Amino acid sequence: ELELELEQLAEGEQGHLPDHLLATVLSHEMSHAIAHHPSEALLEHGAAMLAIGGTLYALFGSLSSSVIQTIAEISVLPFSRRRESEADRIGVALMQAAGYDPKSALDYWSHVLTIHGRGHKVAGYFSTHPTHQQRLVDLKSVIDELVPNDEATSPQSC
Repeated sequence: ELELELEQLAEGEQGHLPDHLLATVLSHEMSHAIAHHPSEALLEHGAAMLAIGGTLYALFGSLSSSVIQTIAEISVLPFSRRRESEADRIGVALMQAAGYDPKSALDYWSHVLTIHGRGHKVAGYFSTHPTHQQRLVDLKSVIDELVPNDEATSPQSC
């Protein structure tokens, strides 16, 4: 999905992805590592598998591992969406620290919203990521805190 989004953005810019849009994506992905999201996800998923598997086994006896895994995966989705929102918040702060205008993150996510549409609330619940619409709302709030009164820096070219 990310590859498609970047490809479409680059097509709109005569084949070159603007630095500030690439900074949005890279800062978001780096934020996952900074916040230790991969290890959190592994621990949460393992804990959910044990807790749900043990409870279901105690209640119903033997159940297939695929049923237990599906229930465990659904149970940790809110944590996954929380990690994505946290990476968005950290990412715009990283962008600002690197000299990019954090408001350019809104350009990227607006484009993603255009590509994928608003989505359905039910689908959002079963998603690993916040809806694109929710991301824009949340990012606007974070950016307003980071950059009060339109004091944003201008995007840098590397």
